[in-house]
Amino acid sequence: MVQQPGIQQPMVAQPVVGQPIMQQGGINPMTDGIAGDPTAGMWAPDGTAMSGGGKGKMFAIALIGIVLASGVGWGTYEFVIDPMLDPDPYTRAQFVEHALAQPSMEKVMNGEVTAWSCEVDLSLSDIEDELLGTFSMDMNTKLYASETAARADLDMTIRTESLPIPVKMDVWLSEGEMAVNTMGDAEVASFQSLGGEPAALLFGDEDALFAETIPFCFLNHEIAEAVDEDSSISFFSEAERFPNEDGERAVRVDVEYELDGEDLSISMYFDEDDKLIGGKASNSSGMNLLMKLDNGAVSEPSWLSGADDAPMPLEMEDDVWNNYSHGVYTINTQYNTTFDMTGVDLVLYSEEYDDEEMEDILVTKHSIDSLTNMLSQNATLQVSTMDGNANCTFNYTDNEPLNLISTGDVIGMACDGSADFYDLNIGLETAKGIAQPMELELPWISPALTLISIIGAALVLTRRLH
Repeated sequence: MVQQPGIQQPMVAQPVVGQPIMQQGGINPMTDGIAGDPTAGMWAPDGTAMSGGGKGKMFAIALIGIVLASGVGWGTYEFVIDPMLDPDPYTRAQFVEHALAQPSMEKVMNGEVTAWSCEVDLSLSDIEDELLGTFSMDMNTKLYASETAARADLDMTIRTESLPIPVKMDVWLSEGEMAVNTMGDAEVASFQSLGGEPAALLFGDEDALFAETIPFCFLNHEIAEAVDEDSSISFFSEAERFPNEDGERAVRVDVEYELDGEDLSISMYFDEDDKLIGGKASNSSGMNLLMKLDNGAVSEPSWLSGADDAPMPLEMEDDVWNNYSHGVYTINTQYNTTFDMTGVDLVLYSEEYDDEEMEDILVTKHSIDSLTNMLSQNATLQVSTMDGNANCTFNYTDNEPLNLISTGDVIGMACDGSADFYDLNIGLETAKGIAQPMELELPWISPALTLISIIGAALVLTRRLH
């Protein structure tokens, strides 16, 4: 180009010819540390040199911009660079170390975690039951725990040959209230105090419908101990996203073995900080499990504000020597809660069938006296039935904590005469109704369903690992 006097010439970029892509733009792999140790020559944000090792993740991150700028495209990123960002697989010893370092069931139940949650998806197929016949089951259980509250939300579908049967239950327990939502019918009971940590009481309730799914959230401890003690258990580890290909980068650990003819496969997933984020399991009998862990905050269920007020959740335990006219009854409050005595009456009630509601209801037959009065004097009552009359005396023994209804308080009853007490029960009543425990199990579900499917699956995966 001829330089014209007095006229400034435009700048023209010179083409780069014959240079490899990696050397364009002033990058020299031989002098800038790309060759050899992939992280050599890298610099941290504070200006200090970074040490080499691993898979060269910093190198891969820097390389992304170079590849994209060069027009090579996402194919190279997806198949070459993306795998370099995955965390390294575990050795057998690393798995045992990291698995045992996770929060244990005891720590979660004792309120030693700020926030913890676990979701379990369990499916079972070809289950035989006398009532339901052959059926399959899908169950989703969400568990939440903190220092001051716990929640268990269960959504289950039983698929029979004729129709699907939905089962829904959501239970909330805090330091001042207990609430249960069963199939859309919600009720809440308030109390003075709770006899333990909410998570320990709720998750430790063996009669609850969700109880047998809880051990699935802590399989990592059982598996790690088994792997550490038994070198014959198959072990494999590689990088894999969780819970699916669009999920979080993770290290997958697989263990496989046979138990009593069952081929059992269990996978655990850890994030790049060695934190357990979930697991999967299956066996040769049609059981499939997906478990996801998180540390999300525990919050009150949205239905709680609209729940009906429930009677005090407690029951009366009969003494072994009781009969229908004489007896000693010990109060057992649900989850060892305590209640104010004000406004509580001792009553005799019967259980009757309501034709309109098509359910059993509790009907008060005799209101005896208030508990506050009975602390200072015995109560008396004359009962008349078709068989005759009887004179009854009742007393209340208030054990610690004093002036509160609590587990261990005792009610005594002594009746002389010919009256018939066969259909009468002794109980405590408030304006909210006659005290009864809140149901955390559904009696219309076949016992075989609970024992075979839920407990059976839990036993296969946990208690028989050794």
